[in-house]
Amino acid sequence: MVLLVVGVFVGCGGARKMAAEPAQRPVEVAKPDAEDSADESGCEEPNVAEPISARPPVGYVEMTVAGVVGTEGGNAVVLVDPARTLGIPVFIGGTEAMSIQLRLENRKYQRPLTHDLLDAIVAKLGGRIVAVRVDSIENDVFIGTVLVQRGKRIVEIDSRVSDALALAIGNRAPIYVAKRVLDKSG
Repeated sequence: MVLLVVGVFVGCGGARKMAAEPAQRPVEVAKPDAEDSADESGCEEPNVAEPISARPPVGYVEMTVAGVVGTEGGNAVVLVDPARTLGIPVFIGGTEAMSIQLRLENRKYQRPLTHDLLDAIVAKLGGRIVAVRVDSIENDVFIGTVLVQRGKRIVEIDSRVSDALALAIGNRAPIYVAKRVLDKSG
């Protein structure tokens, strides 16, 4: 019986599939480079951002999660501004609602949930989640970004807003919402 190994290699130009190889061949695992320098080919990571400051980025407002509420259409997480005068509902699925609620209450499920797993992976790889953003709304869908710092670099990762919010709560990271999102949904 011959097994095939299929993987994804991320390098300059984005992800590309590796050739399938027989499973009996040794698999090389890339070692983390020292303090996040360019890889051996001289390529820099894409989507590298400037360090996070204590203030929201220009065009964004810092918000917090007020809670998770049940609605006729499912669950929603409510984001509020510091003065608690403006709020926006973000509709989320049941598993995300449970994860966010547990994180708000500083409780853990008996086994790691997906957001717990992501936290552990980021930490084991030497990173930390430093902020999340709600960048836009496209076709009634919120578009978010998770900012992960490793060494001196901060990498922006596209995310569903529900997942970004769960990660922000679990890591006590700030949540920044674009003013254009507030204008559209607040």
